[in-house]
Amino acid sequence: MPSLVYIWNPGLSEPAKVGHYVLARMPATGLGVGARPGDRIVKRVRAVAGDTVKVEGTELYINGKHQDNDRLWLAKSIPGKEPGDFDREVTLGDGELFLMGTTRESFDSRYWGPVKREAILGSAIPLF
Repeated sequence: MPSLVYIWNPGLSEPAKVGHYVLARMPATGLGVGARPGDRIVKRVRAVAGDTVKVEGTELYINGKHQDNDRLWLAKSIPGKEPGDFDREVTLGDGELFLMGTTRESFDSRYWGPVKREAILGSAIPLF
């Protein structure tokens, strides 16, 4: 995330929706690049339960639609990893979210997969 200021609203009064910002705990499947598992991170919800997300090489598809600006730009810079190492296709289950940063250089669900609802600490409201 860019260096912005956010208001954190603990808990979620309603289910997170695509486009919402959330404060979450970095999943244990995180890469350890930029944040460690358990660290607090602010990300934007890009897909929710029932959505299908496909990562193929450096490309990202959500519900079959190619996401032009959301390629895996950092895949080649992770020691010992190649873009194909992150390939997956998953339909999100109940309580799963696909989170992404606002910049293409973000480490997010493109690399570590869906995040469980239990990892969400609350909503985050950016102050632009």
